[in-house]
Amino acid sequence: MREQDLKKRKESLEIQNLKLQQELAELDHLMRLAGFSNGLETVKATAQELARYRKEEDFPREDYAA
Repeated sequence: MREQDLKKRKESLEIQNLKLQQELAELDHLMRLAGFSNGLETVKATAQELARYRKEEDFPREDYAA
């Protein structure tokens, strides 16, 4: 790729990264408002605990999920 193309690609990736960071920050804020004391960190820990203690068949399969 040419230098100009690489610069455009870099700018595009930087914009995309910024948008994703903003989305994560907003989601973290919403999870805190919903009662997860440490936001996404708590959501992740909760999901890991659920996965650890439930059997695979307890979760709805993708083809049956709403």
